[in-house]
Amino acid sequence: MPNEELNVNCPNCQKKVVWNERAKFRPFCCERCQQIDLGAWANESYGIPLEPGEQWSEDSNLKTDQGTNDASGSFSRYRTQ
Repeated sequence: MPNEELNVNCPNCQKKVVWNERAKFRPFCCERCQQIDLGAWANESYGIPLEPGEQWSEDSNLKTDQGTNDASGSFSRYRTQ
């Protein structure tokens, strides 16, 4: 197998990044670009699209709760109807 380096573009700034173990923030070129992307997700600038024909609804089968302990002793933030 040839020892070729894989080069990708940083999703944030488009700078070339060599994809290997030394690229600590891959696919990003640096921590700054990684944090900018994380902030965009946290700010809900990105989203996962729905399938064609699907529609988001407030009436989902998951209801948020203040958190409950179930019989197993595990803490759950969601409960089903």
